[in-house]
Amino acid sequence: METKPEAREAKETKESTIMGKVASFATISAILTSFIALAILAVAAVVITAAVSAPLLLFLSPILLPLGTFVIIVTAGVLGVGGATLGTLIVISWLQGYRKGRPVVGAEKVEAVKRTLVGTVGAAKERAAETVQVAREKVPEAKEKLVETKEKAKEEAPSQERQGAPAPPAQESPRGGRGRA
Repeated sequence: METKPEAREAKETKESTIMGKVASFATISAILTSFIALAILAVAAVVITAAVSAPLLLFLSPILLPLGTFVIIVTAGVLGVGGATLGTLIVISWLQGYRKGRPVVGAEKVEAVKRTLVGTVGAAKERAAETVQVAREKVPEAKEKLVETKEKAKEEAPSQERQGAPAPPAQESPRGGRGRA
């Protein structure tokens, strides 16, 4: 069974937690009420400002619209140039760090690409050398075939003339005269 001092403590503890909850609820309610009041005042201020400034804006629109357009264009240009300059400085800084051997972000990828390019260029060089070698081997064969073809053509030409074969028709030369092509 509880003694009287312990019962009193339990009752006080219950009351203090209830009082704490009521106090925190009251505080939160006051804060929310003040925020709502401020929001209502802000909306009222915006409505009053719009009502007062609308005629002024309408009166000054021939001046303000071109001025606003100019300001927007100039601001966009300055921001664009500033961004491009900043990007350029970042790239230059990265390149200098990479060139000096300092650890930079993405250096591993650059090295991998470099190795791939070197390998590809080496393979292309080898393939070109093989192609040149094959072509050099085939040149004498092609030369022999060309000589044989020319000799056959010379042998057949006199035999065609003797048989009375008609001569090929004359073609117009690029200079405008008639002749054989």
